Amino acid sequence: MYSHVKKLITGMLLIMITTLWCYPQEAGISLNYTDTELISIFERIEKETGYFFLFNEKLINTAQKVTINAKDKIISNLLDELFKNTNIKYSIINNKIILSPDYLEFNKVVTVSGIASDEYGNPLPGVNIHIEGTKLGTISNDRGRYSLNISNPDAVLVFSFIGYKQMKIPVEGRTSVNISMEPSVSNLKEVIVVGYGSIKKSDLTGSVATVSEDIYLNQPVARVDDILQGRAGGVNVINVSGAPGGTTSIRIRGANSITGSNEPLYVIDGFVGGNMEDVNPTDVETIQILKDASSTAILWQQGS
Repeated sequence: MYSHVKKLITGMLLIMITTLWCYPQEAGISLNYTDTELISIFERIEKETGYFFLFNEKLINTAQKVTINAKDKIISNLLDELFKNTNIKYSIINNKIILSPDYLEFNKVVTVSGIASDEYGNPLPGVNIHIEGTKLGTISNDRGRYSLNISNPDAVLVFSFIGYKQMKIPVEGRTSVNISMEPSVSNLKEVIVVGYGSIKKSDLTGSVATVSEDIYLNQPVARVDDILQGRAGGVNVINVSGAPGGTTSIRIRGANSITGSNEPLYVIDGFVGGNMEDVNPTDVETIQILKDASSTAILWQQGS
C-alpha cells in the first residue's frame, strides 16, 4: 500500500514538473516594440518566461534595433518574428535559447537602392555613395537614383557631394534608402583678409590657402615656417642649410623670377614686412596665403 502511494505521488510530481516546464513554450507572449535594442527585448522575454538567452557577445550584436508587434505568440513563433531581419539564428534546448550568427543570411547579397535629392526634393545626379570601411561604391544617375549590392545588413552607406555635407545612413536590413542631402554653407561665410580689407569667401575670385590654429594646435611647432609645412596647397617650405632650426625658404607656386627675390611678402596684422622668425608661433591664430593678383594688387605686389 505504501509503495503504491509513493509511486502515485512520484507520478503526479513528474506530471506537474512536465506541465510547468512546458508552460513557457505553450503560453502566449505579447511584445510591442519600435526601434528597440535586442538586449532590451531579451530582458523582457526572460522576465516573462522561464527561458534565458545564451550567446557570445562578440558574435551577436545585441545593440542592433528591431521593431516587433506580436500578440499571444508561442516562444518559437515569437523568436522567428524577432530575428527575421537579422543574421541571428536560434535553437531552444530545455529552457535555454541559444543564439548564433546565421552566416548564410549574413553573406547573402542584397541590392539596396534609393534616390538622392537636395533640400528641395530635386534629384541630385553624381552623388557618391560607398559602403563605409570598404572601396565598394557607386554614383547616382541623372534622376538621382542609385543601387548598390551589399552583403552586410548592418552596413553604413556614406553619401558625399560637392557643396553638401557628408552623410552616413545605416542600412539596418532595408532594401530602400532615400536621402535628402544637406547643403554645406559654412565655408561660404568665411571671411578672407585681402590686402587692407576683408571679404566673404563666397565673393572671392582669387586663390587663397588658409591654415587655422585647430590644425596644428596639438602638434609640436617651433617656428611659423613649421605651421605651413605640408598644410597649405602650393606652398613649399625648404630648409636651406639642412640643419635643424636652420634658415628656411618659402615658395608659393614655385619660383617666378630668375634674378629677383622669390620670397613671399609678409603682412602681419595689416602691417607689410617683418621677419617671420621673430613671430612666436603660439601667437598665430590663422595664416592666409594669397596667391593671385586680385588679392595682392592693393599691396603693389605681383601674385604667384
